[in-house]
Amino acid sequence: MRWLKLWRDFKKRDRRSFRSLTLVHPSFGELVIRPMEERDLNRVLAIEEENFGDDAWTRSSFEYEVKENLNARYYVLQLPSRGVVGYVGGWLILDELHVTNLSIAKPFQGRGLGELLLETYISLMLSERPELANAVLEVRTSNERAIKLYKKLGFEVVSIRKRYYSSGEDAYLMLLNLRTWKPSNPLILEAMRELVSEAEDSESG
Repeated sequence: MRWLKLWRDFKKRDRRSFRSLTLVHPSFGELVIRPMEERDLNRVLAIEEENFGDDAWTRSSFEYEVKENLNARYYVLQLPSRGVVGYVGGWLILDELHVTNLSIAKPFQGRGLGELLLETYISLMLSERPELANAVLEVRTSNERAIKLYKKLGFEVVSIRKRYYSSGEDAYLMLLNLRTWKPSNPLILEAMRELVSEAEDSESG
């Protein structure tokens, strides 16, 4: 019950208090998940091109999302002494979060960072928009690793989008019910606890 109350308190706080999260990871130390800035784009593009090749987003696409699209929310994952090693982003449209990007640099894949980043991102979006009902995303039907991750977080396949990618490959449309969702990672819970505590101290002071 205490966990549930903490999550509800977190969702009700002023969104300006939750622009970033600092997490203490047992393997990587202090991680920072913060809004993407224009200065991050060289590193973001290097990861994007390494992971997606011909399907990679262009610099102008990321620049538009970061600088102009008022519905866009893009974040980077930063490790101490390693810099940016991943990013996530999407659009807030009415009561829906559309996740458009999730990527981790190859040397850091398979170590739980993608799951941590996406779960934190969804938490941050809910702190800004508690009324969000669903999160949706598209994923290649052949990308078994990503599909497994999304299902672990609670996403379900709801339809297939034929020839969605430039290669002609189909995509699964996956949906997560945010009315009942809550983060399961204890690192996120601890970071939320500290943020709520800081907000309460600020209000009382």
